[in-house]
Order: sequence, then C-alpha cells, then structure tokens
Amino acid sequence: MIRSPQSHRGRVAGLRTGVGVALALGACFVIGLPGAVFAEESVDESVVGRVGDRGNVREEPAEEVEGDEEFGWSPAFAFGFGGYTQSISGDTTSTQTDFPRQNGDSLISVALAFEGKLYTPLQLEIPGKPRLFLSGGVHLPLAEELIAERIDQDEINRYAPGANNPSTNLLLRPDDSAFIQPDFQALCPDSSLTQTGAPATNPFSRFESCALRIRNQVTVDAMWLAGFGIEFEIPTPAIDSTIRIRPSLEYYGMAIQTVGRFVRTSGGVTLDDEEQFASGVGDAEIYHGLSPALAVSADVYEVGPLRWSMYLQGRAIFYFDDPAFTADSALDTGSITWTSAADDLAFYMGGGIQVQWTGKR
Repeated sequence: MIRSPQSHRGRVAGLRTGVGVALALGACFVIGLPGAVFAEESVDESVVGRVGDRGNVREEPAEEVEGDEEFGWSPAFAFGFGGYTQSISGDTTSTQTDFPRQNGDSLISVALAFEGKLYTPLQLEIPGKPRLFLSGGVHLPLAEELIAERIDQDEINRYAPGANNPSTNLLLRPDDSAFIQPDFQALCPDSSLTQTGAPATNPFSRFESCALRIRNQVTVDAMWLAGFGIEFEIPTPAIDSTIRIRPSLEYYGMAIQTVGRFVRTSGGVTLDDEEQFASGVGDAEIYHGLSPALAVSADVYEVGPLRWSMYLQGRAIFYFDDPAFTADSALDTGSITWTSAADDLAFYMGGGIQVQWTGKR
C-alpha cells in the first residue's frame, strides 16, 4: 500500500513529540530524585551518601551517636562496710555450781559488705521513674569473740576477815568446814577433802584462796541476705547528679557460735599455786530473719555503659526467734557449760560504692 507523504510527516512529528515528552519527564525525575531522598525523615544510619562533582555516590559508615536509653536487665555490684550491733548476754554453769552472773558487752562489729543487684527492664515513666530490682549479698563481721559475759573474781579467801581462823591451830582442829566462806566452798576446790568427801588427814594440804577468770564469748561467722526492692530517681541539676532512693525488703540469715574460756588459780600457805584451764567452742547455729532496709545514693561518674555511685544504707533485722547457743568442756571435778543468747533485733548502718551496667550506648 502506498502512503502519502503528508501522513508520513505527521507520524514523524508525533513520534518526535512523544520522545520529547519522555525526555522531559526523565529529566524532571533525575533532577527531583536527590531532593526526594534527602527530604526523607528516616535515613539509614549505617550509610551516608554523598554526591561528588561527577554525580558519583560514595558510601561511608555513619558515626555512632550516644543515647540515653537504658534497656534490658541491668546488673550492679556494690562493695561497702558498716557497723553491726546487737545485744548479747551469757550464763556460765558447772556441775558443781552456778557462777555469779555478770553482764558482758553488746555485739558491735565492723562488717564488710558484698552485695549485688539485678534491675528489671521495666521502668515506669512516672515521677520518680520507679524500677524493680532483685538483691542479694554477704556481710562478713571482722570482730571475733565478743564478750557476752565476764566473771572476774580476783581473790576468794577461805575464811572471812576477822573470823576465828583455825589455821592457827591446824593440828588441834583439822576440820574447819564450819569456818569456810560459802563463796569459797562453791567456787574453789577444797583440797582438805578426799575424793569421798571426808576431811583429809593432812590439814596442811589445803588451799587458802583462789581466783576465777571466765569469759563467755560470741562470734558471728557470716550474715547473708536476699530480697527485692524499688529504686526511685530524683534528678538534682544543682549538683549535676541524680539521687536514687532504694527501699527494700530482704530475708536475712546469720551463723553464730559461742566460745568459752575458764581459768581458776588456787593457792595455799604450803602449796604451790595451781591453775586449771578449760575452753570450749560450740557449733555454729543458723538463725533466720526479715530485714527492711533503705539506701540513698548519688551518681558520681558515668562512662560508657558503667555508672558509679556512692551510697549510704541502714537496715533493721528482726529474727524469727531468740538466738541461743552453747559450748561445754570438761573440768577436773565435772563439766562447765557456757550459754549465750542474742537479742532478736539487730541494726546495721554502712556505706560504699556501687557499679552498675546501664546498657546505654
């Protein structure tokens, strides 16, 4: 079929017009693409594109930007020291007599504290930003053998001062039992009696005085705790820090034992001084209690994911029962028992440094 020149020229003009429109749209797309890319609000942080003089795109790693976000579980370790106090008492008895009871000292000891915490991921976005944590630790008292009872009898005489002293005529009156003081009979060995209790045939062989030194002592081996608490944040721009308040409630355990000492020195006119020793260590007893505590800390340094803070802490300890524990030992004429008791209420006050992994990046 033969086409006319007019129709051919119309088709060529239409084709040129279509190609021109396509080139114009392509140019608009190329010119508008960079603006559309850089106008995006979300940009991939791992790659930054730069357009060079020749239009080439060069990819470079982006610089990391530090954030304030904390996430996940956050562990912390604290080391500190403080004072532990608890009232204690003691009682010393033997198969022969009950020794005069005298007061001792309170249990006051410096203790090293090793504690750990594990903060949960949840932190409420309300005033104070409360955050739950789990806690546990060990306290090691440094003092040992604190005195629960002390008995010091420097001199117990056989006869009362000014009494009719049968020693002036021992051969005529060897049996002096009616003149012996009750304290001497109860606390001192009487060598004028035989093993059967009859008067000795040799009246010169007897003690005229004795002295006692008895110590009933207590040692706390260790204390340990486990519980939970809540931490509250209080920003303090005035000191460029954050104050943190941590109330907690914890189970508290204690291992404690008694140590006993006994020394009796006896002397006479014709006899050499004689000393009798005895000592005993009781088994460690374990007691359980409940301890509410309150700690206040201030952030002092922060680098990377680590936060350093200093804290003060106080706690009261309520034991479920009255701790009581014993030790015993054999004597020449029987046995002796040291019994100690501790109050069911104790207190601890201390401070230290805590290091926390915050998870910040």
